[in-house]
Amino acid sequence: MYFKEYIRAKNITQAEVAAALGVSQGLISSWANGDRIPTKENMQRIVAYTGGAVMPNDFYDLPCPEDKATVCSPEFLAAKAIFANVAPIVANVDNVAVANFSTQPNNESEGI
Repeated sequence: MYFKEYIRAKNITQAEVAAALGVSQGLISSWANGDRIPTKENMQRIVAYTGGAVMPNDFYDLPCPEDKATVCSPEFLAAKAIFANVAPIVANVDNVAVANFSTQPNNESEGI
């Protein structure tokens, strides 16, 4: 879906989108009208903000290749954008969790 179409479909203003993405309303207008292409960082914000409804290819009029259909799906890309932000936290938690859990039964709680 094109960015301009998304804004119309959600019945939101460019100013509201700008505030949510932390950019100017003029920049939102430039993206929506196809005058400028968002940077990689802003593209990631747009994908996350729209829940994957607006994808990078939508700014370039490029279709997703058939062999990449899964990784181009809005669901996958939205999850990827979210995971990119939480992956370091989860990795640290996993390391702690693995260190603290044991598969051996606790003799005291087993009544042994």
